[in-house]
Amino acid sequence: MTDKAHQFSTISTLDSSPETARLLGNLTVAWSHAERILYLAFWVASETNQQKAFEIFESMPNFRAQYDLAISLFKQNDADHPKFPALIDHLGKLVQCFQIRNELTHRTWVKSDDGKIGLLDHRLNKKSPKVRIITDTEIAKTIRQINENCDGLLQSIIEIFPEAFQEQA
Repeated sequence: MTDKAHQFSTISTLDSSPETARLLGNLTVAWSHAERILYLAFWVASETNQQKAFEIFESMPNFRAQYDLAISLFKQNDADHPKFPALIDHLGKLVQCFQIRNELTHRTWVKSDDGKIGLLDHRLNKKSPKVRIITDTEIAKTIRQINENCDGLLQSIIEIFPEAFQEQA
């Protein structure tokens, strides 16, 4: 939602919004966790050893490329397990969280004359910059979604591939 009734100024800190700053820190931690969970999913899907999976995973340029390869490998495997659709669903929801997380961490933060905080979308495909008001509730909801999908993804992996993370003799 764009708020046209107010003027916005860019901000470089959230010192005057400590709860928002705290939530963004938690979002960063949640996303770091999501990246590791995606790595574990990739490792299982790649059907290779941990070192080789790590090398391949880390050589990819970004989260989206890592996700795309993991999902392709899982779909190619097409595990005959009742929890497999849930695994694919959790991966899909995680990539949706990625888009929200990117918006929250890579857009320009602004503050209105009445104290509202928002994000300025000034991508080249926009006719004019747009401001979207951001609430702490939205950030907290995104953190919950990331963590719930990570938990669901890990649980699905463990149920479908129970020996995936056991040491090989």
